[in-house]
Amino acid sequence: MKRTWGLILLAVFIAFVVIITYVAFRGFEITDEGFYLLMYEKPWLYNSTSRYFIIVSKLFGWMNPQIYHYRLLTIIINLLGSYVFFTGLWQYLKNKFDLTSGLWSKLSAYLFISIGNLAAIFILFRVLGYNDINNFLVLSATGFILLYLGGARSFFLLLAGVLLAFDVMVKFPTGIVYLFLLNIFLFLERKTFEYCKLLFPGILLGLVAYFTFFESPGFFLSSLSSALSKSAGSSHSLKIILDNYSYFIIMAAKSLFKYFSIPLLVFIITLISYRIKKYKYTYILGFFTFYLFITAFLSSMVFAPLSSEGNIHVAMPAFLLLVLFQLIFFLFTKKNYAHKQQLVYIVSFLMLLPFIMAFGSGAPITMMTYLHMAPIFAVFFVLNLLSEAPNFYIKITNIFFSSIFIILCISHLYFLYIQNPFRLNDDLTAQKYSVENVKKLEHLKVDKETKIFLENLNDLMKKAEFKQNDYLIGYLMPGIVYIFDGVSPGATYYDPHEGSKNKNIQALMNSSDILNKTYFLLPEDCKLDICEYIEEKEVLKNHEIVGKVENPYKPNVLFVPNSPLILYKPR
Repeated sequence: MKRTWGLILLAVFIAFVVIITYVAFRGFEITDEGFYLLMYEKPWLYNSTSRYFIIVSKLFGWMNPQIYHYRLLTIIINLLGSYVFFTGLWQYLKNKFDLTSGLWSKLSAYLFISIGNLAAIFILFRVLGYNDINNFLVLSATGFILLYLGGARSFFLLLAGVLLAFDVMVKFPTGIVYLFLLNIFLFLERKTFEYCKLLFPGILLGLVAYFTFFESPGFFLSSLSSALSKSAGSSHSLKIILDNYSYFIIMAAKSLFKYFSIPLLVFIITLISYRIKKYKYTYILGFFTFYLFITAFLSSMVFAPLSSEGNIHVAMPAFLLLVLFQLIFFLFTKKNYAHKQQLVYIVSFLMLLPFIMAFGSGAPITMMTYLHMAPIFAVFFVLNLLSEAPNFYIKITNIFFSSIFIILCISHLYFLYIQNPFRLNDDLTAQKYSVENVKKLEHLKVDKETKIFLENLNDLMKKAEFKQNDYLIGYLMPGIVYIFDGVSPGATYYDPHEGSKNKNIQALMNSSDILNKTYFLLPEDCKLDICEYIEEKEVLKNHEIVGKVENPYKPNVLFVPNSPLILYKPR
């Protein structure tokens, strides 16, 4: 049975890698994906509190990477992070729980965790982003720490410190909160002294390496100060982020209560019946009933449009609840108290990781945890591996609910990656047309409407005599600035979301001396904040209209449906 299950996981894993690699050459997302590409190409021009674009540009910029290179790099660091994390976890389990599982159990564990990590790629854009880098750094650092706790050399704890220093530069909130959680975990592991002696020197070494090879402290402080002043009123400000988190956590809690109140009651009755000898066998029926309710709910999400707001925000909390209930049941049936205590430490640590890695993002935290599912998959498999002398019921339960995890990932692949790819104009099967005469897209295929739009826009840019490194503001379209080798003055990304108006206006004001020589690509019926500013300040009085192109994008992409885009050039 273990071999069969391992072969199934291997087939799913290979299929995922092949499909993701194939998709690396399909579609182009002009908003967030374009934003990352523009930051990587000209990192010295733009300010950000996160320094991931400096790191990526320094490491790979000399190779003159194309769009598909960054997408393939996403796969590589995803798989590498999974491997380091799994290796450390396996060593830790062998050392702390005397794990003696065979080859197929080990292979299945690695594949199961890797599949959960690969599923993160299905949610958002495909090019390498700071969430991917953050995920890699935290998983790898955790893997090295677990290697050390599992008896490996102290060098791995030092190396974990280096990675965490870089994570602080990539995603500061995650890095700080992770260090706090790690401090608690190592205290429980009675490793506080080693933590201070080895991890902190590693962090200092990482910071020295960063400021030696990537950017000077002076440039960093100047850029950080500018970025903080611009972000104060944006949709990524701390107040707005925390307000969003509160709203979506409450929404998820209400959904969980709605769907799981009956399963929770069944679960409590099950535990009580397990403790009463008279009903010592009824817990099996109760536990099956509990899982039946949860399976019915999760299965409904497999066949529902997962991009809908209700499902996407409750799915990850539902999985956490499922794993938590499984842990409670496991602890009720495990006899060795020392192992119980040890298990609670590692499982609690791993279950908190997705939320810590998601913390600091402007998007809903209940959705962002989807990008960091590997620790949840790890917990699920750990509980399966450590089951004592499993009977037929436990074997069937483990395989059945492991299958539900895999089926959900497959549904992500179909609903969120192929059928409804993030901010593409059509599904991935429609991305089969080459864009003529646009060099940066020569290796990619796009849908027909996007092809027509980009080729017509290319003709307009030539007519306007647009040249490399000319200034261009494409509202919510940093990808357009990128593919035409332009520079976006003031900000890389003019954000239409509520709370970003002040940031957008400030960026225009900071660039007021060059707006008279800036090209603009704006909606014809423009009711956006920068359009109000442009009209009020008569920014376009020295510009002329070159022409307009039809906007092929849906409202969830540009937020200006059915409005042609007009290109203005400076006189």
